Amino acid sequence: MRRALLIFVCAAAAAGQPDAVAIMSRVLERVQESTHGLPRYACIETVTRDFYTPVATVMRACDAVLAGRENPTPDLELRRSSTDRLRLEVTMAPHGELHSWAGDREFGDGNIDAIVREGPLGSGMFSGFLAAVFEQDATAYRLLQLMPTLGGRSLARFAFDVPVAKSHYKVKVGTDWMATAYTGEFEADAVAGELSWLQVKTAVMPSAAGTCQTTTRMNLGRTAIGAGKFLVTTGARQVFEMTDGTRVVNNIEFSSCREYLGESNIRFETDAALRTETAAPKKNPPAEIPPGLKFSIELRHALDTATSAAGDRFTARLATPIRYGFGYTVAPKGAPVEGRLLRVQSYYGNPKESIFVLRIESVEVRGVKMPLTAVGDVNFASAQQRGVTGKKKGATIYLPYRSETHAALLRFPCEHATVPRGYVTHWITQLR
Repeated sequence: MRRALLIFVCAAAAAGQPDAVAIMSRVLERVQESTHGLPRYACIETVTRDFYTPVATVMRACDAVLAGRENPTPDLELRRSSTDRLRLEVTMAPHGELHSWAGDREFGDGNIDAIVREGPLGSGMFSGFLAAVFEQDATAYRLLQLMPTLGGRSLARFAFDVPVAKSHYKVKVGTDWMATAYTGEFEADAVAGELSWLQVKTAVMPSAAGTCQTTTRMNLGRTAIGAGKFLVTTGARQVFEMTDGTRVVNNIEFSSCREYLGESNIRFETDAALRTETAAPKKNPPAEIPPGLKFSIELRHALDTATSAAGDRFTARLATPIRYGFGYTVAPKGAPVEGRLLRVQSYYGNPKESIFVLRIESVEVRGVKMPLTAVGDVNFASAQQRGVTGKKKGATIYLPYRSETHAALLRFPCEHATVPRGYVTHWITQLR
């Protein structure tokens, strides 16, 4: 009944276009045969976020921000201030998209902001919007234009509107999630019914959301997954207009898509797998490494702001042993260390700088991985900074964000930096 109503409304809205109903029917058929037959799969999602700040960064009413985009004023002139990069893994579950950091063995059971806690980032580009627009939310489509192509075929562009009462599109306002109305357009081959792109734009949101409006455009194509080829998002662009006049542009790429053959493992704590995956040690090192022990590590591979991303794992080895008590060695020099990047960011203002935030996760002792929790040695960094600047005091110390717990921040005074293999960083152990 619902789809019959949809086709009727489509025909009524496209007077003079006798093919509108047939085109829309083929689009729905092609989308549904792909989404319903699609095997469980996962992809690597790489997000490059460009932050553009206005000349005057002040809180504004959303109507003023959006009006300023249509008719720019000098105070809303934008300049790119920074770029960061994230690397995630994403899959689709019956109740929505699931995300984890790339390389994790489990997917978190929660919203994406439980993983990425700084800066705007949306979900739905992977498969969620396809399901919402063509199976859940939209009940009418308007044919906007039929455009001939050089190959003798035609492209059809449609539009749709979803009121808040029917919307599954949710935005975060304070600590709560609320549905928002949205509009959109898409383009498809008029004969084959194959979608090429889909765009979705939210209604103007309340100022408490921090974001006035979000526009998402997804490029779609057939990708080989398992034994077939299915319609999936190949890339996307998401634009956030913020209440302080900032614009954030996220460019998203999906790669290494594969059938997800394992059972759905849902993680309820970020590091739960790390705490439970280690086997019983051959000997008996302490159950937990005591806090306050100083040590150093040296990287085994280079890091680069041009290619590295938050979510990437890094490997290192102990440049000094971890010892406590009367010379007891918890982990010897040279022991393998593993960790994860929490942030890779370049700043283009004055001063220019590059930021890497590292978190150590484990050290291997006698073939067994032990959880290792530590923070950067701030006193050592202060002394090191004084040596660079020549100042005896007053050196600025840069710390990770509050959400970047158990981590160390590396800062370099240039917008593009490479941390070479063998680079040494200094740490102090902490309790979890």
